[in-house]
Amino acid sequence: MENSPMADILKKGKVDAQVSMGGMLQKHTLKVEEEKTAFGKINVLRIDAKISATEAIRLAEEYGLPVRAPLGLVFPRGKGPADFLVK
Repeated sequence: MENSPMADILKKGKVDAQVSMGGMLQKHTLKVEEEKTAFGKINVLRIDAKISATEAIRLAEEYGLPVRAPLGLVFPRGKGPADFLVK
């Protein structure tokens, strides 16, 4: 994971992403934050813009990290909180 895009995102603490909102592409910065869960602390990408569930899922899949949006917390397909524990 040393040279993976996910490692780069975690090191920088943010990522700039193209987000579709209302049929228009917009550029948003998603910040890496630690969030407490029942499993322990995990890193999530936070976006404060009101995006659709489909777009949140796309971002989680694209960047390989959970996404916290106003609609809730979304994980990449096949993964859960235990896969993202902060060591």
